[in-house]
Amino acid sequence: MTAVRASIFSEFFDGLVDLATVEGEVRLPAADGRVGLVSRADVGRAMAGCALSPAPAAYDVTGPAALTMDEVAAARGLTYVPVSEAEFAAHLAGRETPWWSYAYTSMFASIREQRWDVVTDELARLTAQLG
Repeated sequence: MTAVRASIFSEFFDGLVDLATVEGEVRLPAADGRVGLVSRADVGRAMAGCALSPAPAAYDVTGPAALTMDEVAAARGLTYVPVSEAEFAAHLAGRETPWWSYAYTSMFASIREQRWDVVTDELARLTAQLG
């Protein structure tokens, strides 16, 4: 069986940055965590490449770099301000359901623990054969 395991989708994360932006600051509980964001389109292209792959395998598909939150914020002309998980949860109160608040805060716990800082070349390898 062939499987594609994608990093966090950049489009999803972009919406979360919007939600966490207050007065020119991106306020997230990521500390110094990094994340190798990947676009949905790139994951789709990787899956097409898998269809052409002769042997079953598992592929970890990431973006080309593990970005800090400073880099994510700077790309939008904003400043990153690390906040506590409790501050972030309080910011989400009334904006998101409790389930989403939990999902977001637990995702950032994983980012702080460097679980999303991996960068692979699988995307380039899988899509090279697409031409």
